[in-house]
Amino acid sequence: MPTSITALTSEHLYTHTSPEGVASIEPALTGISVLHPRATSALTAFLRSRRQKHVMVMDEGIEAWRDWLVAEIEALAASQYVLTGRTMPVVYEPSISLAQLLGTAVGNHVREGVLHRADGGFLIIRVASLLQATGLWQVIKGVLQTGRLSADDWYSVQGHRLSETLPLVNDCSIQLRLVLVGEAHHFFALEEADSDVVVLFERLVEFEDFAPRTTEMEQALMSVLLARCQSDLVMNVSAEALALCCDYASRLAEDATRLALRMDQLEALLLRAQDEAIQLGHEQIDVPALTLAMDNDRYEAGRLEAEYRQAITAGWLSIATKGEAVGQVNALTVYEVGRMAFGQPVKISAQTSPGNDGLVDIEKEVDLAGPIHSKGMLIVQGYMRGRFMRSRSMALTASVVMEQTYEGVEGDSASAAETLALLSSIAQIPLRQDIAVTGAINQFGDVQAVGGINEKIEGFFRLCAMRGLTGSQGVLIPVVNCQSLMLAEDVRRACEAGQFHVYPVVHLDEALAMMTGVPAEQVNARVLQALEQMNPLPVEHDDESLSA
Repeated sequence: MPTSITALTSEHLYTHTSPEGVASIEPALTGISVLHPRATSALTAFLRSRRQKHVMVMDEGIEAWRDWLVAEIEALAASQYVLTGRTMPVVYEPSISLAQLLGTAVGNHVREGVLHRADGGFLIIRVASLLQATGLWQVIKGVLQTGRLSADDWYSVQGHRLSETLPLVNDCSIQLRLVLVGEAHHFFALEEADSDVVVLFERLVEFEDFAPRTTEMEQALMSVLLARCQSDLVMNVSAEALALCCDYASRLAEDATRLALRMDQLEALLLRAQDEAIQLGHEQIDVPALTLAMDNDRYEAGRLEAEYRQAITAGWLSIATKGEAVGQVNALTVYEVGRMAFGQPVKISAQTSPGNDGLVDIEKEVDLAGPIHSKGMLIVQGYMRGRFMRSRSMALTASVVMEQTYEGVEGDSASAAETLALLSSIAQIPLRQDIAVTGAINQFGDVQAVGGINEKIEGFFRLCAMRGLTGSQGVLIPVVNCQSLMLAEDVRRACEAGQFHVYPVVHLDEALAMMTGVPAEQVNARVLQALEQMNPLPVEHDDESLSA
């Protein structure tokens, strides 16, 4: 096994969108049909069907697609009017109460209810409204099941007649198609409260979280973004700025081959970039304005990150970025602050000795470890048994800990680093401190993908840069995470200049060789030798020697 791994070149650290591909983009909500083919197909099938009466539309960011959804249903209603001459009303109520649903009569003033206005057409409401207002779902369910609305529905919910609020019709026919929109957990709550939900809603429309990063999808995403922001934009957006928005969507996806369809974040960024462009005196939203908007967003959300950097600088948090140490390695974690995230290195240490306690996860012992982290430590144990104890059982006492962490620890992305620290301690071979490690492992030592890879690399880089880059510093990452890389420009510049390095690894042995400077087979042999010394075989005596 080689003791060095080839670092990634700059073209592997970031994937650019071509400005030519998104030039001359026009605002259009029709791009949603391109971004969400499954949702479009399911909605079209529902609208065309005469049997399926009701549908659930599920998405965490449904507000981004609301206008398109309403427009699609209104288009069907308009086409039906052309064919039949019958008007099909489309009523959208983002928030609704019982009084709004059934109508009110105060003195001589009569207000028609939503159910009456949607009769013969479509009613679109948010499922969250059904959960917030007591009795609302029972009334709607009764109408859906019977096709009728009576005063009894009102009285059964209220328990008595309110003098200022009366149902408009004592007994009437209501025929409508209901479209419920909302987030997954709201639908699950409604289904848990009433098993009839599954029967009433035969079709589910789900929007995608991601789209492939193709020119067609980039164009569709930018056309929808411009349409969503159209009423607030007072200046044009350059093709280069739109290309950078696509890059940003890819970073949000943590995948250079996909786009995250988080319209709310993209809209917020573009509108802030407009404010920056105005302050800069620019005639359009360009790359400098967009970059400044990103930088300011990061700065304003960076209080906790700055405090961690200060703690490291002051020596309160012990993180080495040069030299070597036995049983110690820099791992990488990610902290989330609202919608922003930043990477933070953390020292993992291991101590080993003869004994029978096995591998002690200190975080678990003090109830700071989450279930995924505990699972990762059990996988480390499985790797150790499979690699070094296939021929005979050998005992040891070992402890592994993330140093100076005082909150809960969750996730298995440090299991590669934890194993390296453990092997280093057993073999008494030092590990490099100028290279940080991230990656989960399986029981065979394969290094597996982790999340937050860009933030993790940038976190260690900025610590090294703050102390002064030496040219030897870098990060070991799972090779599968190479497609996730959308690194910040300062990291890319340093890598291109040879001042920082990103090393992809496939197997733990590659990381072991890189971190120790010793071929992996030699390190593993030292580990096995040390384990055998901790577990000597009993000396056998023949009968003659015993009798002598």
